[in-house]
Amino acid sequence: MRTLFSAALVSFLAVAGCGPPATTQPSQGALALDQVRALASWKTGTDAGLVAITSNAAWIPNAGSGTISKVDLRTNRVVATIPVGNHQAMLSTCAGPDTVHDVPHGSFLIRRCELPTAVAVGAGSVWVTKNDDNSVLRLDPATGQVQAVIPSGINLFGLAAGASGAWATDLSGSVVHIDAQSNRVVATLHISGEPSGLAVTDDAVWVARTLDGRVVRIDPRSNAVTADIPVDLRPLAVNSGLGGVWVRNEWNEGPGTVSRIDPLTNRVVATIAVGPNAGRDGLDGIALGDGLVWVSGIYLEGIDPATNKVVIRRFHQTNALAFGAGAIWATDLEGTVSRIEPPARVSGSPFPW
Repeated sequence: MRTLFSAALVSFLAVAGCGPPATTQPSQGALALDQVRALASWKTGTDAGLVAITSNAAWIPNAGSGTISKVDLRTNRVVATIPVGNHQAMLSTCAGPDTVHDVPHGSFLIRRCELPTAVAVGAGSVWVTKNDDNSVLRLDPATGQVQAVIPSGINLFGLAAGASGAWATDLSGSVVHIDAQSNRVVATLHISGEPSGLAVTDDAVWVARTLDGRVVRIDPRSNAVTADIPVDLRPLAVNSGLGGVWVRNEWNEGPGTVSRIDPLTNRVVATIAVGPNAGRDGLDGIALGDGLVWVSGIYLEGIDPATNKVVIRRFHQTNALAFGAGAIWATDLEGTVSRIEPPARVSGSPFPW
């Protein structure tokens, strides 16, 4: 149960806090967060989610406020707060748990009453889940104005976008494809195993089946499943790039793994041990940038795709990570979002668990 995991996590953090977890020293800067250097930090609303980044702005979903915040990349200032839906009204009809201690670890039930659960960028637009009526909003990234309101027909959870349009998941077993030209749902796929995190590329959509420990590959042209790949326990975050498809497996408690899938063979070619996840169940993100694969959790970890080994570990607790404009964007445990300077590698030091 979650209560047991929380107690174990507190105990783990107490031990980890007794000294530096690796040989690195905290970076010096105007904003020092544990062992990383933050270029800026924001508290934009309640329960910030996974950040999405366009060419000139970062978009932060405030899941407990019913809004998204637009941060100008040049000035690091919040330049707009855009209402998505009425979160207070949603709470009156949403029977969700009060705290993370009320639900089993890995159930994701703590996110049932969030609005919005996700924001994504792709096809020249910003897409956001409007969970109070299960529609997807398409926004103009320049103005933040709503260009389309698209009924999804599912209980929205994850969201990703690309040239083929937007794709969204429903934990109860559905994936929908929203066409970027017509702004309509053109396919609904029924996929078992609690479909959650997803990544969209030009030729594939990769979806984690959390309960089944698998990842499915979907052809965005035919909307058909073309591969079903076993990974590890409780996959959630998925990203594609740097020569692979990267999947964060959160296990049940304690340290997890990252699976590297070869998109040419649809097979797992490496399984990399990483630290425990942290924060809200169901909120996670693998970030790709600065030549590394970045993993969130109790530690900020960087995996070198050339060796499939962790080459950076800093003590900085995060719920989720994104990468853009040369920086890591971390959704931190205390409800802030931080723009972090990528830490330097530690020579000759993979960090086995």
